[in-house]
Amino acid sequence: MNTPTLLKFIVATFIFATASTSASLLKIDQASLYGDAIVTDFESFNLGSVSSDIFNAGGISNIDLLGSLMPSQGTEKIQVGDNGNALSSVNGELSIVNRSHGIDYFLNNAGFTISLVNEAAQFGFQIVDEFNVDFLVRTFSSDTLLDTTVYRRRATDPAVVYFESNTTFDRVEITLSSLFAGFAIDNITFADISSTNTTPTDIPEPITAVLLLIGLLSLGLTRQKEMPIKP
Repeated sequence: MNTPTLLKFIVATFIFATASTSASLLKIDQASLYGDAIVTDFESFNLGSVSSDIFNAGGISNIDLLGSLMPSQGTEKIQVGDNGNALSSVNGELSIVNRSHGIDYFLNNAGFTISLVNEAAQFGFQIVDEFNVDFLVRTFSSDTLLDTTVYRRRATDPAVVYFESNTTFDRVEITLSSLFAGFAIDNITFADISSTNTTPTDIPEPITAVLLLIGLLSLGLTRQKEMPIKP
């Protein structure tokens, strides 16, 4: 194999390996959840403001609000009450609400960040009171962004939507991707949970990948020089 051909082969292999190990989110159904799923609903929580660290019983270390919110002065209310209590924001505070409860407006890129005790590969949630609105769903590991997908809840969708990642994560963000809207979340679910908190190892760091490419190229050039010259 001559040097140009070898170089093309190495570059192609590098691109394929990097692309094939990048994180991705796949929408799945409930039957595809692996192991014992942990579900956090809010029926047992008292209505009103709550602290971000009271959710750890469900494998969640904390839940916080993200982005800018605007008080609705009671004009924005939870209209869908079939699921009972849900989690939203009232006057800028994380709050448990139910049907006809006044909530804040979430502005663009505002929402929730959910941190886990241990990493997981599957998760689900329910968007309450909003249809045909886009939400950004992002997964992280040690504050490194793994993947982003857009979810739009439609009237025909199941109440809870589930996703699966090929890379474990320790935090999920669910944020609004439109001008503004009032919404709540419920039935937060995690499955395929790691027994210990680990960081993903299947995504090569850029410097490691570059060094690997240089090493392979140097090996190819060395072998090319060692080949005997034909008379």
